[in-house]
Amino acid sequence: MSFRWLVVLLVLSTSAVAQPKLRSAVSPDFPVGLHYELINYLAAKLDVPADIALMPFTRRLLELNNGSIDLMVGVSMDTPIGEHTQRMSPPYESLNVALFVLSENADRLSTKADLKLLNIGMTMRSSIESIMIGIPQNRTVQVPSIEQKIEMLIKGRIDAFTHIQQGAERKFKELHLQNRITLADYQIDHVFEQYVVINKDSWLWPHRSRLEYIIKTGVANGDFASIRRRYYRSTSN
Repeated sequence: MSFRWLVVLLVLSTSAVAQPKLRSAVSPDFPVGLHYELINYLAAKLDVPADIALMPFTRRLLELNNGSIDLMVGVSMDTPIGEHTQRMSPPYESLNVALFVLSENADRLSTKADLKLLNIGMTMRSSIESIMIGIPQNRTVQVPSIEQKIEMLIKGRIDAFTHIQQGAERKFKELHLQNRITLADYQIDHVFEQYVVINKDSWLWPHRSRLEYIIKTGVANGDFASIRRRYYRSTSN
């Protein structure tokens, strides 16, 4: 082998080794879910391959803080993050939290005081718990999915449930329940802004201005909203 070809191979090998990967993680329950799509979008914009592991939410936060992963999506301002991590601005998405009841019971939940009298279904380990302060614990029911919330509401096992409004209404339409379940008269005035969070010791840190520009441009162009719509459209087919 000539010296010239040896140099070419050495350069190519060095480039392959030096190329960073966007290390991230998603829930084991949704290995190719919405967060998976968002991470791949960011990786494509950064022009690097995505390396996506499967981890529960709490472990993702820990692994991000210790540097085992570079980036995490789906983190609200209410979620505590580690000292070695930082949220990127702006948020890539804003989600409305809503209270839902059976249509015939819309007026049963008309004031905040009514929350103390009803059984409220909530997503397990959800950030929504942080805005339900003052509600007796024996009045909240931990439910793992929107499907189970709907089933429990229809069967009368809960009186109402909280969920992200956009996702819930899409599910009602999919199940032809948009006339059966409706927004309660009383609503929580709260929006969960969803952030990208990165590790300060990651290779991403020196490129955080570029990442924030990608997020800002993606929001302005409607890219993140399109990814959400496309994902939920595909899951309902």
